[in-house]
Amino acid sequence: MRKICLFILKILILNHLFIATKIFSQEIIFDNSGQNHSYWGENIESSYQNHQEQISIYNFIDRAQHSIYVEIYEMYDDTIKDLLIEKARLGLDVRVLVEPKPVSNSCDGLSKKTKDNFKCQKSSDFIRALKEASRKNKKIMLKDPVRYFNKSLCNGNCFQHGKIIISDNKEVLVSTGNFSENGLCYGKKRQSGTCHRDFSIISNKVEAVETFNLVFNLDFENSKYNLSSKEEIDFLRESMGEKISQHLREGGVEESVMVSPYNSDIVLKLIDEAQDKIQMQAQYIKHPEWQKSILNALDRNVDVEVTLPSLCYFNRNSNDMGWIKSKEFESSGYYTKWLLPIINHPSKKGKIRFFTASLPDYGKGGMGYIHSKVILVDDKKAWIGSTNGSVTSTNFNREFGLVTEDSHQILYLKNIIDDDFSHASSIYQHVPEINGPLPEGFKFPRGTCKISQSSSKVSWSKMTILKRKRLSE
Repeated sequence: MRKICLFILKILILNHLFIATKIFSQEIIFDNSGQNHSYWGENIESSYQNHQEQISIYNFIDRAQHSIYVEIYEMYDDTIKDLLIEKARLGLDVRVLVEPKPVSNSCDGLSKKTKDNFKCQKSSDFIRALKEASRKNKKIMLKDPVRYFNKSLCNGNCFQHGKIIISDNKEVLVSTGNFSENGLCYGKKRQSGTCHRDFSIISNKVEAVETFNLVFNLDFENSKYNLSSKEEIDFLRESMGEKISQHLREGGVEESVMVSPYNSDIVLKLIDEAQDKIQMQAQYIKHPEWQKSILNALDRNVDVEVTLPSLCYFNRNSNDMGWIKSKEFESSGYYTKWLLPIINHPSKKGKIRFFTASLPDYGKGGMGYIHSKVILVDDKKAWIGSTNGSVTSTNFNREFGLVTEDSHQILYLKNIIDDDFSHASSIYQHVPEINGPLPEGFKFPRGTCKISQSSSKVSWSKMTILKRKRLSE
């Protein structure tokens, strides 16, 4: 009888191991808006019990059982804050590291300063509530679960611009978007079709989870480090023992894991590998090395497709028409210096388009914003991260990214990138005056930009120009 019981137990264990292997995915990509549905278990199995649950940042946090670590540029979303507080009350180790001074925000990365919120009240309330919940956890005894990123870790001239969540030290989520109404696409932003395009990738690969866990803990404790130095990694190994990953022990960061500024050249290496096609979504391209790598790819006869946000997104009226300063088309201007060499490359294979459709639904009528940072090469490799195409972002900021070769996830990503590109406009459609003088009485269509000869704001009759604001994400 005992042998029979042991045999049955063995079968059950083997069956459990088979199921665990089957449902445990290494990487999953999803659209932060939830419009392009991605379900646990639809194409790629996961460790979630409910395989038809739609993937989101919310349920990634909600499924954590032991710990949640968040390192983020901006986290204004109240639902995420409430989830973190609730998890801390349930006894989980919850820690948040946030950028103290986001661009164009006099508060911090947890709350925007408003007329009736001069003391960043929402930030204070969240910090106070998480502290109170954490103090009751006798196992953790963490007095300050919310901390501000120490800018001296990147020589002061930088931002903590990365967006990661580590769950139970077993899975990591890397996002291109911040945790805000724009980035998560809800409320008025969703109703008006003015959301951001953003993606997230979840990985349970040991090298990714352990590397990001190490980086988070070092950043959280304000510890300086240099992952580019083997001597530094040896020191970290000795001081942190088993907490450091096997790959780091052997002398370097895993090639698929990006932690800027230490190995931000992952982006360049990926572009340089391209043989047939590069597809990119970015907020802008203002880095000489990025531009050089793209031009070199065009020299190799590689097709290049880049989707950028509208050039006049922050200077548009209620009809989504906008203005753009004429200096942007001068020799040192953004368009002429950074984009025109790609568009005018002799191969004729460099295509840049400007997104003016609504998001998450193309037919809503508002204007969405390409906030994602994604590169897809030869339909075989994809990079998803927080790095923008600027020198500050690549050379100074704390940024995060992951490279995947998962064919199912790449197909999911490619379909969205293709759709976005098809709903974007060429420069000649986007800025009609580039084609030359316009006919008298020409009416600028929705989504177009009018060139302004003045350095001040253009005033159009019967139009209310939205107040110009600096790019803050």
